[in-house]
Amino acid sequence: MKRATSILLLLAMILALVNPTNAAVITEPQISPLYINAETVTTDISISSTGVAAIVLNVSGYANVERISVTTYIEKYNYGMWVRVNIGTTNNEWTYTYNGQAMRKMYSYKLSSSGQYRAVSLFTLTGDTTETLTVSDYTSF
Repeated sequence: MKRATSILLLLAMILALVNPTNAAVITEPQISPLYINAETVTTDISISSTGVAAIVLNVSGYANVERISVTTYIEKYNYGMWVRVNIGTTNNEWTYTYNGQAMRKMYSYKLSSSGQYRAVSLFTLTGDTTETLTVSDYTSF
């Protein structure tokens, strides 16, 4: 009898360990910036195996937006600092202005060496108010 009780108790303990629990799965809420004039603003950089950096800018403003201006440049990480890449333009940056509420723009540039790079874009959306947003994206080559 003692042995049967011990076996039943051992079985109960094993089953208690094997029985899955119903744990709640917690999902983190998406955190995204809240803009005054912009619905979406992105800057994406990718670098091909041959070292050509492609930068794609996307911006979609709300109905009140009349003009979008953007300044974009590439930086390379050197010895703990971000240094602007010489792309051969004034201030080593591209500038573009569009009269409307949404735009997509692409740039490309052949990089001279491998490393960690980022594209930085300063978007200015003008409508009832003016809002300036800085957006960046990182990659390595």
